[in-house]
Amino acid sequence: MAGEGDKDVKVSSGVSPTSFPMTIIYTKKVTTSGYYGGFFQFLCRWKGSVYKSVWKDVLLWLLSYYILRVTYTGILSEEGRKNFEDMVLYFRSYDGIRILVFLLGFYVSIVAGRWWELWKAIPWSLDPATIVATYLRSGDSEMALNYRLAIMRYIHLGVIICMQTLSTRAERHFGELEDLLDEQCPSCRSAEGKASHHGTPCRSDEPGYIPRMLTEEEKDILENLGRLYGSKKPPYWIPMVWACRLAEDAMRAGLLDTNLGLQSIISEIRGVRTRLGQCRDMENINIPLVYTQLSKSETSWERCYNYDAKSSSVIKVVTMGCYTWWIVSLIASQFIEQDGLDIYFPVFSVLQSHKGKGKGKKPDTNGVNHKKYPTDFHRLYE
Repeated sequence: MAGEGDKDVKVSSGVSPTSFPMTIIYTKKVTTSGYYGGFFQFLCRWKGSVYKSVWKDVLLWLLSYYILRVTYTGILSEEGRKNFEDMVLYFRSYDGIRILVFLLGFYVSIVAGRWWELWKAIPWSLDPATIVATYLRSGDSEMALNYRLAIMRYIHLGVIICMQTLSTRAERHFGELEDLLDEQCPSCRSAEGKASHHGTPCRSDEPGYIPRMLTEEEKDILENLGRLYGSKKPPYWIPMVWACRLAEDAMRAGLLDTNLGLQSIISEIRGVRTRLGQCRDMENINIPLVYTQLSKSETSWERCYNYDAKSSSVIKVVTMGCYTWWIVSLIASQFIEQDGLDIYFPVFSVLQSHKGKGKGKKPDTNGVNHKKYPTDFHRLYE
């Protein structure tokens, strides 16, 4: 039967996907600024740009560059200067290697592909809510409403439990199972949660807000199952099983006219469970280390979901490829007496050396967000 507390709710929406900002949207501003204005506006954007990702590396590179330059021009002896010039010429012979560019491009394509797959794996409640509201309408209207709300409550509960295993901020936001018994909006329980409203009204004031996600009996069952499976959190798919059983009960109660309606509802519930499983798989199965050692990455599911990643899930390898190229270009860009030219600021060397660095940084800005990475997805279930 539908859970307690469901009968006082009028609509079974539960989620408003437009209430929270998504990734940085720049196309509309650029396309409405004219051809030349839009082009320069696009290049000069700071938030989410490659400039923001590499500016610290550029400053460090320039500082190291000028330290070497001062050492070469004013500190080294004649023999030391000759040895330094030989080293510069030797490093220049390897500075033009193109294989690193191809390797970085290959790696970035993998990370960008995962970034998009993560977005497609995020389960939305609108599809199952639409199917449930379409088919579960026969017989007693109040009983049908209670069933609709209970099914959607179980779907949301499964999503919350799954996200708590992937995200420390989701865990802090929704708390323990006891907190899901509270009829208060989760965002109103802490200052951090209140900030997540983004200036919108409290969710509990909206029609269709489900007062609580859990009953005492359901909490005890989930806690026992968690202990049985030896995990801190109960299996996220258990509420999905409950939702399917509720759909079958609704069929027996005459609230569903056809078997097609039952099959459609169960199919949507299975779809949510499948996508949650994909999210867990992409979090637990990382990009192979042989690829991550070619670039610096942070490919956690977390940054796609607007929460901090668990430290064990974050891949952050100091790369061999990018930093080796970074050091080689630092020495190879030095101007020596044989060049017959002395430029005070190495413009093209900076652009060349940090072009690859920017590609290596790109995966860092295309993953999962805890309000630090501006290009990430924002989603919140309440």
